[in-house]
Amino acid sequence: MKKILITAGPTREKIDPIRFITNSSTGRIGYLLAELARKKGFKVILITGPTFLRPPKGIKVICIESAKELKKEVLRHISQVDCLIMAAAVGDYRPLRIKMRKIKRRKELILPLMR
Repeated sequence: MKKILITAGPTREKIDPIRFITNSSTGRIGYLLAELARKKGFKVILITGPTFLRPPKGIKVICIESAKELKKEVLRHISQVDCLIMAAAVGDYRPLRIKMRKIKRRKELILPLMR
């Protein structure tokens, strides 16, 4: 049986313990691809960012938050699959530093970002 790895959903990059940067991806395309692949007989691994979707039955699901976690999981599983589909909406930027405590509310916040 052929094995496929599919990524889906957004990534979240922490700013502090409460806040994060993300995008509006629903993950719907990746989840549909995972379901179709399973129906076609593939063994499916779905690596997904946070979504409100229910994963299709019969597939292995790995939940991630950040782009760094996504990369780690893809690299961990890539040698075990025959095909890779990258449908996740990976953030382009992350904060230069993550604050360890909640940032106090102020009029303005300057947030240095990096790729």
